[in-house]
Amino acid sequence: MTKKEIAEVFEEIGALLELKGENPFKSRAYLNAARALEGMNEPLDKAIAEERLAEVKGIGESIQKKILELITTGKLVYYEELKAATPPGLVLMLEIPGIGPKKIKALHEKLKILSVAELEAACQAHKVRELPGFGEMMRMESMKITKNAILSRNLAVVVDKALVICLPGKPSGAVECLSFVVGAIPHCIEVLQEVPTSC
Repeated sequence: MTKKEIAEVFEEIGALLELKGENPFKSRAYLNAARALEGMNEPLDKAIAEERLAEVKGIGESIQKKILELITTGKLVYYEELKAATPPGLVLMLEIPGIGPKKIKALHEKLKILSVAELEAACQAHKVRELPGFGEMMRMESMKITKNAILSRNLAVVVDKALVICLPGKPSGAVECLSFVVGAIPHCIEVLQEVPTSC
C-alpha cells in the first residue's frame, strides 16, 4: 500500500471514531498520522527498513504497528471491525460534501437517520434545517436549485478585482463543489463588472 492509501484509511478511521462519539484525541491521532504520512519527504519503505517510522511526528508505536499491518497484509483488522460496527448508511454519508462525522452523528441521534435516502427524505420534509448547525447543509441543498447559491457560503471573494475561490473539505467534496463554482463564474464576472443581476 502507498502512503496515500494508508493515509486515506487513517482519515476514515478518524471519521468513524468521531461517528461513534469516541474521545476526540483518539480520532485526531489518526488524522494527524494521515497528515504525517502525506508530509513525509522520504519513501515509506525506507523509514520502515531503518526502523525510524515511529520517530516521525504524528506516528507513534501504535500507529506504526497499524501501518506495518496494512503494508504486510493489505488490510487492517481494527479498521474492518470499526466499519462493521458502524451502520453502512452512515459510512456512505461520509462521502456527502459538507456533512462531516459530527453532523452525521447528530442526524443519527436526533432524527434516527441511517441512510442517504432517509437523509434526503428528512431534507425534503424540512426536518434537517430545524437542527442546530444545519443551515449550511440546507444551502448546499439549495445549490441543486440555483448555482449562484454557492456565493452565499462566503467561498468566493474579490481581491483587487480578482476572483478568489476557496473550496471546502476533502478533495472529493472540493471536486463536487467545483462543478457548482464553474457554473457560477459567469455570475461572478457580472458582479465584478457591476452588471445588474437578478440575484
